[in-house]
Amino acid sequence: MLNHEKHIMKNDHGFTLTEIVITTLIIGIIAAFSIPNFNKMYEKEISRKAQLNMQTIHAALDIYRMRHGNYPDVTVVDWSLTELNANLDINIIDNEFTYLYGTQVGNNLEATRQLPLAQRYVLSDQVIPAPFADGIHCTPANICP
Repeated sequence: MLNHEKHIMKNDHGFTLTEIVITTLIIGIIAAFSIPNFNKMYEKEISRKAQLNMQTIHAALDIYRMRHGNYPDVTVVDWSLTELNANLDINIIDNEFTYLYGTQVGNNLEATRQLPLAQRYVLSDQVIPAPFADGIHCTPANICP
């Protein structure tokens, strides 16, 4: 009986180095394929969130126009997201994009996202005469998700 217990204890060494290396290699290969796809999907979701925020701002601008007879006068000072939230009674929080509405962007609504290496992409849409007349545009095309 004592020899049988020694034999069981002797074979209980854990994982071999080969098993650990192969497992680590497989996990590394899976991660190498999944991380770039995750980054692309994340960027698409961030862009989609900005587009939905722009649609919300447009709806608020239309309500403002119905209440006051015209769109807000931004000929003196352009509205950032803070002013848009305050003047249009909306509550959009977005740390990824910088929003701007006014004459600086040609009376359009613009959302800009800074990317690493000084790259950026811009979502823009025409507010006057009709929001979403030709859709939201993203420039430059080679960076847009």
